[in-house]
Amino acid sequence: MEHTSRSFKLEVNIDDDAYKKLKEAHVKLCLLKSFRSVFQQYKLTPVTWICTTDFTQSNIITWEEEYEAFTPKPDIEKDHKLEIIKSYPIKNNQAFVINSNKGSGIIDPQLGGFGEGLKIANYTEESFHFGLA
Repeated sequence: MEHTSRSFKLEVNIDDDAYKKLKEAHVKLCLLKSFRSVFQQYKLTPVTWICTTDFTQSNIITWEEEYEAFTPKPDIEKDHKLEIIKSYPIKNNQAFVINSNKGSGIIDPQLGGFGEGLKIANYTEESFHFGLA
């Protein structure tokens, strides 16, 4: 079953007085995206997705829903860029299956995600960090 990506458009308009106050206070315009995680007992968890101080009184934000599943190298440090072992485009209702002790895997549309979500499964004896972008 093929799943297509979805397109979104958000318009944010700010009146003159509020815009002036926001700019004087150096406020950022941020968008959050919620996700469900097994680590949070599947409760919705917000993640900062876009954040900018470069906004105007009339803002149009458009995006396509696209995801990538990945496994990074094991030495993860705070505030450092992840070194990726392998990444894979993934769509809703698909699973990223880690099936190699080196951290690579496959996208398995038959295994499916949770509802319309995504799933990551590790079928090896090794422990891996993994992520979605």
